[in-house]
Amino acid sequence: MGKTILITGSSRGIGRATALSFYEKGLNIVINYIERKDKADEVVEILKSRGINSMAIKCDVSKYEEVLEMFKIIEKNYGGVDYLVNNAGIAFPKQCQDVTLDEWGKIFGVNINGCFHTVKLAAPHMISQKWGSIVNVSSIWGQTGGSMETHYGATKGAIISYSKGLARELGPSNIRVNVVAPGCIKTDMISVLPEEVLDSFAEEVSLMRIGKPEEVAEVIHFLLSDKASYMTGQVLGVNGGFYD
Repeated sequence: MGKTILITGSSRGIGRATALSFYEKGLNIVINYIERKDKADEVVEILKSRGINSMAIKCDVSKYEEVLEMFKIIEKNYGGVDYLVNNAGIAFPKQCQDVTLDEWGKIFGVNINGCFHTVKLAAPHMISQKWGSIVNVSSIWGQTGGSMETHYGATKGAIISYSKGLARELGPSNIRVNVVAPGCIKTDMISVLPEEVLDSFAEEVSLMRIGKPEEVAEVIHFLLSDKASYMTGQVLGVNGGFYD
């Protein structure tokens, strides 16, 4: 039936680029989205044109019941999830004192609870077959903290510590868990920022530019693959040299 990859938040941005980094025939790639069905279907069609089995599933990863239903659909069509990429996330710059309780709950619900939900449901299959690969997407702000991003950075820091613990716990079952921590990448998430802010940020980056989703996707692809077979519990920064 082939190996199955689930990439959350993969209709756009880094998730989409990660899905489109695959060309191997016989794979099953599940595209997860919450709003842009048109974009998700577009990714599915591109993958199918390469001989890759693919389907799009609408699911809010912050809601466990929806994630459970998504896994039931995946298992019915492809079997269990062999590769998992937790990419779904939300962000909004705001001063710490202005973040509401609802906003705090929502960002943790998507960014870290969503990660927990998918790992919880993917792990039993991986453990039973004694093999699996998970990549969780954190952020440079999860490593350094960021002004106006305290809430976001808190979720991304939690992803790093959660992943390191998972790597230790799941390692004896030959399941690898790694983290990618992107810097400022040209996605919809940063489209809300004024151009002058992005230009100012780029000036602080060693490579003097904002990153591309494809540059993060290639690192995720590598970590999922057998080329990284002796790597687990690692955090790889893809940030143009802004932070090492």
